[in-house]
Amino acid sequence: MLERQATQVREYQPLMVPGLLQTEDYARTLLRQSVSVDDEEEVERLVQARMERYEALPRTLLTFVVDQPVLERVVGTADIMREQLTRLLELSNQRVRITVIPRDAPHRPLVGGSFRIMTLPTGGMVAHSEHPLGQVVVNQAKDVGKLFRYFDNLQSEALSPTASRELIDRMRGVLG
Repeated sequence: MLERQATQVREYQPLMVPGLLQTEDYARTLLRQSVSVDDEEEVERLVQARMERYEALPRTLLTFVVDQPVLERVVGTADIMREQLTRLLELSNQRVRITVIPRDAPHRPLVGGSFRIMTLPTGGMVAHSEHPLGQVVVNQAKDVGKLFRYFDNLQSEALSPTASRELIDRMRGVLG
């Protein structure tokens, strides 16, 4: 898997907490709602695989940009969402950079969906662009460059890491 080889991962997510940052209950809830997952055994296998992904990247620099509605959308219950927001706060104090694009960002670029850009040990980059039926690997330098520019533009509209943590903490407080 390219993700395990990457020295840096940059990800934009407009709809949900990125998989690498999800708690077990948040991931489980999403997977149970998925039309492509048929049984509980499969859900649990996928949850465990998702949890192991983060642990497999101990030295990888991780940078995430999420839209504010990701924090506001309650997945499952308020308790599940509060636990998820707590995890984001914990991770943002380690080697993970999480920034949030506020609802009122004046120049927010329109991007059709989530994507991830991975820098490989060779210095080359490869990307994944997600869609409802899966993902597309993007390895043409020109296309990866476009996604990199999108990411840069999205990041420029996001709050600082400190202001993002404050917003996440406020959202957690709203949940009680």
